[in-house]
Amino acid sequence: MNMGPVDDSLEQWATYAAQFAPDTLLVVDAEGLLLWSSPSARALLGYDVGPLLGTNVFGLVHRDDLGYASGALQETVRKDGLHYPVEIRIAHADGHWMAVEITANTPELGEGSRNVVLALRPLAQREMLPGRRRDFESLFAAVAARCAGATWQVVDDIARGAIGELGRFFHASTVLFALGGDGDATLNVEACWSAAPHGHDASPTGAMRLDATGWAAADTLAGVQFVEDVTATTALFPEALTGPVRSQLVVPVTGDDCLSGVLILQWAESGDPYWDDALGDSAQGLTRILTSTLRRARDEAGVYYQSLHDPLTGLANRSKLLVDVRRAAGGLTTESRGGLALLYCDLDGFKQVNDEYGHEAGDRVLIEIADRMRSALRPGDSVSRPGGDEFVVLCHRIDNPSAAGDVAARIREIVASAPPRGLTDHLDLSVGIAWTDTPRDATELLREADLAMYRVKQERQREHDES
Repeated sequence: MNMGPVDDSLEQWATYAAQFAPDTLLVVDAEGLLLWSSPSARALLGYDVGPLLGTNVFGLVHRDDLGYASGALQETVRKDGLHYPVEIRIAHADGHWMAVEITANTPELGEGSRNVVLALRPLAQREMLPGRRRDFESLFAAVAARCAGATWQVVDDIARGAIGELGRFFHASTVLFALGGDGDATLNVEACWSAAPHGHDASPTGAMRLDATGWAAADTLAGVQFVEDVTATTALFPEALTGPVRSQLVVPVTGDDCLSGVLILQWAESGDPYWDDALGDSAQGLTRILTSTLRRARDEAGVYYQSLHDPLTGLANRSKLLVDVRRAAGGLTTESRGGLALLYCDLDGFKQVNDEYGHEAGDRVLIEIADRMRSALRPGDSVSRPGGDEFVVLCHRIDNPSAAGDVAARIREIVASAPPRGLTDHLDLSVGIAWTDTPRDATELLREADLAMYRVKQERQREHDES
C-alpha cells in the first residue's frame, strides 16, 4: 500500500495506522453498540466485522464474562482518558473462545458524547515472546549450573544434552557446536544433534573437522546472525552432514582475532516462528559458557592423560600400570577365563646405545621398541613403560605360566627381528614372568615379575661370561 509523500492528509495516515497496527481498534457507544472497526479485526477474529456494525459487542463476549465486561464499560464511560486494561473472552471464527486484553480510552468529544475506543490484543501473543524468553533464560541457567564445577569426564555429556535442549526448544532440524582450532582455519565439532523421525535424537559418531576459511571475511562471525534463505555460500556446514537447510542461526564466540567456538542452529523450513532476536545475547552467553567449559575440560583431560602416560612413547606409566593391574588382579575369580600374567621386560644393550649414539638416538630407539611391542600384543593386552628402558606387558586370559612364556617369546622375536633405525646391532629383551589365577596385590605381583626379570638377566649375563 503506497501512502504517498509524508505531507499527505492526517486522515490518510490514520487509516494506514489503523489497518496495520497489531492491535484491533473498535469504537463503541455507552451502551456497547459497535460504531466502527479497524481492518485488523479480521486478522484477530477470523471474520469481517462490517456486518456487525450497529449491533452490541456484548454478543461476542463469553457469557461468564458478560457481567464483568458490562461493569467495566459502565465505569469507562463515566471517566475521560485511558483506563486500566481488562481481560475477557470473545468469540473467534473457528469456534473457540479467545482471551484478549482490552484497553479502553474515553476521549473528550463534547457534552453528551461518551463513545469509547477499545484496543484489543490477544493474550496468547502478548505472553508468547516474554514467556519464551523466560523459558530460554531458565534453560540457560540450568546449563550454566551443570557446567559450573563439572569434571572433565562429564562435560561432553553436558554439551550434548545442552544442544539437544536447544534443538527441541527452537524446533530446529540440526544443531552443531564446534570449537575453533589453535589459530588455524578448522573447527572441531564437539556435539551434533538432529531431530530424527519419531521424535528421537540422532548424533553422528566420530570426530568431525570442518574448514572455516573465509567465514570471518564474509562477516559471518561478526555477531549473532539469522539467515532466512540459506544458500551454498551462507551454509556453514555441507548439506551432506546436516540435510536440507532453509534457515540458519549462527552464534559465534571470538577471541584474540580468531574463532573460539560457534553454535549453529538450522531449520529445514523457515525458522522465523521459533527465533527471537532479543534472545541473541543469551544465546551468545550460552555458547561462551559451553566454549569455556569444553576448553577447560580438554585442558584437564590433557593433564590427566599426561599424569598416567609416558610423554616419550605414549605408553601407560607406572601409576596407570598399577591401577590396571590392581583392577585386573582384583577381578580374578574361580569363574574367570584363565589367569593374569605380567611380563616385565628390560631392553638389553640400551646403555651402549646411549653411550655410543647419544640420548636423542636412545629416545628414538625407545619409541620404536614401544611400537614393535604394541604390534605384538594380543587383543585386550597392554604395554606400559614404568621407566628407563623397562616395559611391562599386562596379559589377560592366560591359562598358565607356559602360555605366558609363549607370549613373551613372540614379543622378543619381534623386538629382535631387526636393528632399530640408525643402529647396526640387534637388541633383545630380558623378560620376567609373574602369573596368577587368584586375586593378588598389584605391587606384590609387579615386584615378583621384576625379580624374575633380574634373574633372567643375571642368567643370560652368566652364560655370556662363560662363553
